[in-house]
Amino acid sequence: PEQNLNPRFANFSWAMPNATQLQAWQQGRTGVPSVDAGLRELWATGYMHNRVRMIVARFLCKHMRQHWLHGARWFWD
Repeated sequence: PEQNLNPRFANFSWAMPNATQLQAWQQGRTGVPSVDAGLRELWATGYMHNRVRMIVARFLCKHMRQHWLHGARWFWD
C-alpha cells in the first residue's frame, strides 16, 4: 500500500510538500467545488463515493503535484 504500482513512477518529480496547500485540500478549501464537496463529505460522514474519491485524488496528484501517499494516508485516517 505504500509502493507505486508502476515502478517507472518511483522517480517522479513531485512538488515539495506544502503543508498549507495540503491542509486546504484536506479541509475542502481548494476552490474547486467538486473536490471541496467530496472532502467535506469525507470529514463530516467518514464516507466518500469512489468516483468522487478518484476526482479528489487526481486533483491532489495531477494539479497540486503532491505525492499520492499524502492522499492515501488522509483517506486511511
